[in-house]
Parts: sequence; structure tokens; C-alpha cells
Amino acid sequence: MLTKERVGNYPEEVAADSDQDYYSVHQALDKRQIKGHIASRNHRGVGGGLSSSYFTWNGGQLHCLKGKV
Repeated sequence: MLTKERVGNYPEEVAADSDQDYYSVHQALDKRQIKGHIASRNHRGVGGGLSSSYFTWNGGQLHCLKGKV
């Protein structure tokens, strides 16, 4: 976790997608007393959302196909 190196402290809470739903990640958060909001690997999308192909990174910001941040 680079946050402690950058700002001197760990965050109180973090959010992550299901790619981070591993025991070792949960264990590391517990060890540092960080509340984790991590989607379960068992979660299945319900549709209606847009895939990553609809977005691009530009200047450190995420943009939709219409160019809006």
C-alpha cells in the first residue's frame, strides 16, 4: 500500500473490485485496521453497465466516449 509512503498514514477505508478479493488482501487490511469494501469474486453483474472499452484515460482522468470526465 503506497498511501502510507506518500502521506504517512494508511487510509481508514478502501474500495476495490473483485480482482482484489483474496484472503491475503483481507488479512493485510485487517492487520492494519483498514475497513475494506471489496466486491466478492462470486458477484455476477446484472447487465446494463458499460465495459471498460467505453472509457479512456486522458491526462490522469477517466473520460467517456463523449469526452466527459
